[in-house]
Amino acid sequence: MKHRKPIVLIGIIAMLALAMLLQYPQWDSEQSVATAHASSVTMSDALFIGDSRTLGLAEYADLEGACFFASVGMTARDVFSKTLSVASVGKLSLEELLKVKEYGKIYLMLGINELEYPAQDTAAWIAAVLDRIETLQSDAVVILMGNLHVSAERSAKDPHYNNPAIDELNAQIARLADDRHVFYLDPNVLMDDDSGALDPEKSADNAHLLAQYYHEWGVWLMEQTGPLLERAEGARKS
Repeated sequence: MKHRKPIVLIGIIAMLALAMLLQYPQWDSEQSVATAHASSVTMSDALFIGDSRTLGLAEYADLEGACFFASVGMTARDVFSKTLSVASVGKLSLEELLKVKEYGKIYLMLGINELEYPAQDTAAWIAAVLDRIETLQSDAVVILMGNLHVSAERSAKDPHYNNPAIDELNAQIARLADDRHVFYLDPNVLMDDDSGALDPEKSADNAHLLAQYYHEWGVWLMEQTGPLLERAEGARKS
C-alpha cells in the first residue's frame, strides 16, 4: 500500500496531459511545423536593411551568417546614400553591396524615422528602395517588416511617433507586398501588449526592445521565413 500514492499521482498527471492534448489538438503539430521551418532556414544568404531596431537584431538575435546594412536614424530617403561597414565585406554603399554579393532573402524595415511625413510619401520612398533592390537582386525574396509600435505612454505624448501613425504607415508598406516574391511580416504580433502598443516590460525606453526580446524576434523570424520561401518557390514554378 505504501506505493499507492505515487502511482495515483502519476495517473493524475497522465490524465491531465491527455486532457491538454484533447483540448488543444493542433498545438503540438503547429509547434512542430514552426520548429521544422525554423530549423530548415539559414541566414547565411540573408541581408537585413534598416535602422536602430535592425541594429538590435544584429546584436542580439543570433541570426548567424546574416549581413546587416543598418544605422541609427536610417531612412528610406538616405539608405542608398550612406556608406557603412558591413561585416566580412567592408565599408561600402548599399548599391555597392547589392552588386558584389548575391542574397537569397532581403529583410527591409524602414519608415519609423520618417513618421513626421505623410504615410503615403514614406511608403513611396520605401517602394523606390524596393524597386532598386529588385533590380539589383532579382532572384532574392524580399521580406518587408512592419515598424514596431512604441509604448502606450510614448504614443499618447508624441505628435509624430505614435501608434496610429505607425499603423497607418505599416498598412501602406503591407500593400507593397505581392505575396509572390515580396512579403510582409508584422512583428507587432509578438511584441504588443493587450492594448496594441509595445509592451513596456519588453522595452527600457518605450521604443526599443530589451536584448532578450530581439532574440525572441529572431527566433520568430526564422519560423516565419520558412513558409514564405516555400510560397515564393511555388510562385516561381507556377
